[in-house]
Amino acid sequence: MFSVNIHANKLNTLFKLFKTLISRTFSIVKPGFWGTHYVKYLLNSLKLNAGLFDGMHYVNQSVCGSIIPKYLGTYEVELKPIFKELFKISFKSIIDVGAAEGYYAVGCALKFPHAQVIAYEATEEGRLLLKEVINSNGVADRVQICGICTPELLLNDVKLYNNEENRLLIMDVEGAEEYILSLCTATDLRNFHILIELHDWVDEKMGDRIINKFSATHLSQLILARKRIASDFQAPEFWILRKFLLPSLLAFSYERPLPMRWLYLEPKQRF
Repeated sequence: MFSVNIHANKLNTLFKLFKTLISRTFSIVKPGFWGTHYVKYLLNSLKLNAGLFDGMHYVNQSVCGSIIPKYLGTYEVELKPIFKELFKISFKSIIDVGAAEGYYAVGCALKFPHAQVIAYEATEEGRLLLKEVINSNGVADRVQICGICTPELLLNDVKLYNNEENRLLIMDVEGAEEYILSLCTATDLRNFHILIELHDWVDEKMGDRIINKFSATHLSQLILARKRIASDFQAPEFWILRKFLLPSLLAFSYERPLPMRWLYLEPKQRF
């Protein structure tokens, strides 16, 4: 009886080892295993290799939300057609309100080498990360870091460049967009291209009021956020690998709950 138990224990141990071996073998051929390693590789590189600002040096921390979509090149991919047109314009000054760690502020400084950028970020953590991204991309002489943006400060910035053509205002302020714009008239911002992330969960009518405010001076376009699809990904460059990793890439590319939208205001008169 004792001999039978010994053999049973040995068989049980062998079965557990076999089960573990099979489990580990199958895990390394699953897309999730390699997708996780691919994302770790991207984050450790500290350099974006896809998306609007491909090649920009970056950080692997985020002020709000996941940092991974920025490395995958799918962050706010809905805005790609807008920026494709904006990149054709020679902006002299750019204001980014809600700059976080600097995706748009520093990215635009790189895309528009003659532009001065004012980057407002309310959180100390965000300003520290923003400074790191600015320095690693060599644009410290053209990007000014500021704290909380108020209606008065924005109006002062707008007045500062009042006679300058082709200006860009980017705003993501978690529902305070109408308040921060409150002192600026449509005429004040008549030569600004304005891109605002709307927060309808704060006030679902806010977007309509902003559109009405600028209706005399700007054309308006609403852009709806959507789920990511296979064609949103340009990395990895080897398409077979990209297809293999797609389930993981789609999971890692999650940004925010839907529905969500942006408002783009384009000046009716080109200066």
